[in-house]
Amino acid sequence: MFKDGYEDFLRHRADQKNNNMPVEVVDESGALVTKRSFELMIGDIVLVCNGDTCPCDIVLLSSSESSGECFVTTASLDGETNLKRLLAPPVTRELDTPSDIANNLSATIVCQQPVQDIYEFTGKLIIFETVSDTETAYPLSNECLLLRGARLKNTDFVYGCVVYTGCDTKMALNAKRKKAKFSKIERKLNTFLLIYLFGLLLTCVAYTVLKNLSKVHAWYIQFRKITPWFVTQDLLTFIVLFNYAVPISLYVTIEFQKFIGSMFFGWDLEIYDAEIDERALVNTSDILEEMGQVEYLFSDKTGTLTRNEMSFQRLVVGDGTYLLRDSMLHPLFEVQATKLRDLTSPRLSGAGLSFTQMPMTVQILLIFLALCHTVRVEQDPEARQSLSVSLMDHIRKQKRLKKRVKERFKLMHLNKMTPPSKEWTYRRRESAILSAQEAVSAVNSGSEIDCGQSYEYQASSPDEKTFVEGCRDLGIIYHGQNKQQLHVRTLIILWRIRILTSLISQMQNTHNFLKVITLFGKKGLQYRLLDVLEFDTTRKCMSVIVQPVLQGEEETSTYVPEKPVLVLCKGADSSLLAKVNRVVVFVKHNLIAHPFMDLSR
Repeated sequence: MFKDGYEDFLRHRADQKNNNMPVEVVDESGALVTKRSFELMIGDIVLVCNGDTCPCDIVLLSSSESSGECFVTTASLDGETNLKRLLAPPVTRELDTPSDIANNLSATIVCQQPVQDIYEFTGKLIIFETVSDTETAYPLSNECLLLRGARLKNTDFVYGCVVYTGCDTKMALNAKRKKAKFSKIERKLNTFLLIYLFGLLLTCVAYTVLKNLSKVHAWYIQFRKITPWFVTQDLLTFIVLFNYAVPISLYVTIEFQKFIGSMFFGWDLEIYDAEIDERALVNTSDILEEMGQVEYLFSDKTGTLTRNEMSFQRLVVGDGTYLLRDSMLHPLFEVQATKLRDLTSPRLSGAGLSFTQMPMTVQILLIFLALCHTVRVEQDPEARQSLSVSLMDHIRKQKRLKKRVKERFKLMHLNKMTPPSKEWTYRRRESAILSAQEAVSAVNSGSEIDCGQSYEYQASSPDEKTFVEGCRDLGIIYHGQNKQQLHVRTLIILWRIRILTSLISQMQNTHNFLKVITLFGKKGLQYRLLDVLEFDTTRKCMSVIVQPVLQGEEETSTYVPEKPVLVLCKGADSSLLAKVNRVVVFVKHNLIAHPFMDLSR
C-alpha cells in the first residue's frame, strides 16, 4: 500500500510538472508573455518552438516556413514515430510575428464538440474584415490541428490558437482509467497461496477432529464435554499454530524487490537515450519483472517497436531485379525474394550497371522516385549549425528562463519574450536555396552542376527520404526549390539519357502530348510543382502533379497551357495496380510500343 501510494505521488508530481509547464502566449499588445499551461484559455495564441511539446489542442495559424507547414511526431498519442505534416490556413500563413497577429488578426473559430477520434476535426475560421465590414469563412480540418502531446520537429516555431484544453483534449479523451496490473509471478503466487490456505484449513480440521475423538488418559488434564464452542476454539488454535506455513512475508519481499528494481531502470545506462537526453521512466512497478519475457512475436512496420531506419536495397522493375551496391545497380540472377539465402547472400551478375546501361524503365522509375515526394533539402549539419547561431541562442535563452520559472514555481506574466523570426529559417537554408538557384542557372546556361553530396534531406516519412537518397547515389539528384520560384524542382541527371515525359496520343478530342528531351553531360531538368495530393487511407497513395520546364523557358508559378503535365503516383500496390490496369485497358492500342508497358507486368 505504501509503494502504491508513493507511485501515485510520483504520478501526481508528473501531472503538476505538465500543468505548470511554461507556455509563451501572445497578449493584446503584440508581446510574448509566459503562462502556466493550466492557465491557458480557449482563444489564446500560443508559441511552440522546435522540440517542444504542445500543451493543448491548437489550430495552426502560421509557422517558420513560408508555406505554412510544420512537422510533428505523435508517438505519445498513436505510437507512430514518423513525422506528420500539418498545414496552416492560407489566410493566416503570413502572420508570423506576435505584432502581426495582435494587429492584423480578428477572427473566430467555430469547431465541433470534443470527440475521441484523434483523426477527426472539422471547423471553420471566420475572418472579420474591418475595412469592408464583411466576414469570410475558411474551412478547417485535421491537417491544421496540432494535438496535445505532439512534439514539433524540423520546424523552428509555430503559432496556434487554443481550441481544446484540459479534459477536452483528444489525449485526455483517449486516456483510460488505470487498472490494477498483476504480473505472472503474482498470479502464480496467488494460486500457491490459495493452495496453502486450503491445505492449512484441511490440516487444522483434521487435527481438531483427532483431538476431540481421542480419549484423555492423563490425570492432570481435565475432561470436558465436546461442544461447538470448544470445537471452534480448537480449530482457531490450530490455525494460529500452523499459520507459519503460509508465506505471507513473501509478498512484502516481492514488493520491496519491485520497488528497488524500478530504481535500477533509471540508473541503467544501457537504456539511456542520448538523442533526447532522457533516462527510463518507471510509472508503475507492478509488472516490472515482465520486461524481456517474450511469448508472442508480431511483425511491426509502423515504427512503434522499430526505428524505421530504411535503406535502398532492391529495385524490381518488370521482370528484372536489381541490387544497389556501391552506388551502382547489380542485376540478380534469380528473383526468389521468399528464400532466405537470396536475401542474405544474393548472387550478382558481374559488374554493376551505370545509368546509361540501365534499361529505360529503370531510368524512368528512378526519375519518378526523385520527383514524387515532399522532401525538403537542407545543408549538412555543420553548415546548418553555423547558419543558425541566432536561433540556437534564442532557444537556449528560452530554456534558461523556463528552468528559472520551474525553480520559482511562480511565473511573472509581465515578463516579455523575444519572438523568433522567419529570417532564421531562411538563414538556416540559405546555402541549399543558393545551390538550387545555381543549379537553375547552370541548367539555363548549359554548365555543369554540383553533385549535391553535402545535402541533407528531411521528409515526413523515412521511405521518401530513402528513395531520394537512393536516387542521389545512382546519379539523379534532387536539388530542392529555389528562393524565387518555390514551384520549381531542379532534377540533376549526371549521364546522357532520353526521357519520355508524357504520351497521350489519338484520344477523343485531345491533343497529342509527346515530348522527348535529350540531355548531355551534367545537365539538369526543372519541374514546375503544380499540386501535391497527400497520402490518405482512402486512396492509399500520394500524387504529385508537375510540369517540365524546358531550357530557356520562362519560369512562372502558374500552369502553362499546351505543355505536358505529369501525374506521378506512389503507394500501395493494391491501389496502384488497379488504376494501372484500368489505364492499360483504356488506351491499350496507344501503348503497344511504349516503354511504360514493362511497368504493368
